[in-house]
Amino acid sequence: MYIVGNAVRRAATQAKERLLERAAKKLGKAVDELDIKDKRIYFKAAPEKGILAAEVTKDAIYNYSDVEQITGSCSFKPSLGPPPYQAMFTEVEVDTETGAVEILKIVMASDCGVVINPEVVLGQCDGGIIQGVGFALYEDIIYDKNHEGIVLNPTMADYRVPTFPEFGDFTAIVHSDPADAPTTPLNVKGMGEASLVPVAPAIANAVYNAIGVRIKSGPLTPDKILEALGKV
Repeated sequence: MYIVGNAVRRAATQAKERLLERAAKKLGKAVDELDIKDKRIYFKAAPEKGILAAEVTKDAIYNYSDVEQITGSCSFKPSLGPPPYQAMFTEVEVDTETGAVEILKIVMASDCGVVINPEVVLGQCDGGIIQGVGFALYEDIIYDKNHEGIVLNPTMADYRVPTFPEFGDFTAIVHSDPADAPTTPLNVKGMGEASLVPVAPAIANAVYNAIGVRIKSGPLTPDKILEALGKV
């Protein structure tokens, strides 16, 4: 929405300018005397006077002595746009005998500007949570000990990913605030992969609060937890 939306807005502005130029020639007016609203091109000094925009576009197509494509074409190269924000809260239970981590509850709150499609945004949040749980606790590419670059868990039979019961109770909350992104079309911001970012840190912090030992490399597998506790 941020990147494509800005490009579309620029292209639409350019197309509007060309449409008004065409209308000004047809009406015998200066471009700055005209504007467009509700499919009408009108005189700024007398808004009740004007013509339908469709008359201008029809003239551009069927006036064979003066055919014109009324188009706009623009690009947008983004710098760092207005970022989305997430706050995530996680409750876990750690078995200090086995090192297993059970997620009891996750709540993620997200701010992505004005929400255009709530279902898509919630889907991104849920997807980020699900991927993040795998990243935090399970997923790891294991290589051979001889450092020959051979992957020892190349298939889904060997590569551990969480299944639905292991996600615990998770909830996504979306905050929609038009004041947060005034530089973007419709005051939107991106979402996408941003929902993945807070998951592993939140789980790692919860594990730290549970066992009192900080583990600084993921995933937080039982063997790492037992080693941190001095039990292996």
